Amino acid sequence: MRLRDLAQARVEQQLAAFCAREAGVRMGADPEDVHQMRVASRRLRAALRMFEAVLPPAASSLQDELAWIAAALGQVRDLDVQIANLDRAASGLRAETDALRAVLDLFDARRSAARAALRLALATDRFATLVTGLRDLAEQPQPDGTDDGLDVADRLIRDTHRRLCKAGEQLHPEASQPTLHRARIRAKQFRYALECFSELYGKPARRLMRRAARLQDVLGVAQDAAVLQELLRRVSQPEHDLPPASVFPLGQLSEVDAERMRLARAEAPDAYARLTGRAWKRLKQRARTAILET
Repeated sequence: MRLRDLAQARVEQQLAAFCAREAGVRMGADPEDVHQMRVASRRLRAALRMFEAVLPPAASSLQDELAWIAAALGQVRDLDVQIANLDRAASGLRAETDALRAVLDLFDARRSAARAALRLALATDRFATLVTGLRDLAEQPQPDGTDDGLDVADRLIRDTHRRLCKAGEQLHPEASQPTLHRARIRAKQFRYALECFSELYGKPARRLMRRAARLQDVLGVAQDAAVLQELLRRVSQPEHDLPPASVFPLGQLSEVDAERMRLARAEAPDAYARLTGRAWKRLKQRARTAILET
């Protein structure tokens, strides 16, 4: 199996997922459309990085443009998540709706502004050029011949796993938030690398993909809690002129988020450990077998 063929298939697959959500994102009715379009943009960027050796030079500039639209999607998605978390936490505390209404209104106003900026971005020639460039990349005929796809795949996966291990070894119950966030990014990069080559490595890759997703989820709880804590701190500042009745529930919500972060820190080392040891050895063995079979 040629690396070029894997690259083209991956770009085509994720471009389809990316474009399928565009209409829904423009309408703004379902937050899941923003989430899935953002995920597809990240997977596209990961594929362009992973397959850089066999893709045309234009792929590099497309990575930059994907980062641009992903940032616009991320502004909306992050606020969607934080508003949902705020609603859920308030419900758990049985906080009075009226007391938190002013806070929710501030969050809603920010989200409305982010949605407007995203719709403008999707209407630009810049976005149209990005989609055209990705389509050209996916449809470009591949040259005949062979390439060292299996060797490259093995090296790329080992590199992403090595970076994950470097970050994962820093996980412990007292780890700082930047440490947790860095490990989450490395877990995501490792999972996307496995996704790119899952056809080559089969079950061992799929097992590790699930475990990487689990680590992402655990660390994502900590990240969401940290972001919400910071947002609550900001909106409680005097310039926002919140009613006094809103201040006390904000403090309660901040305490809830601190507990969520504590639990996530405690779970993270075990979740990371499942990405090493026997599961990782099985993948390496599958990679060696695949190379010997070519």
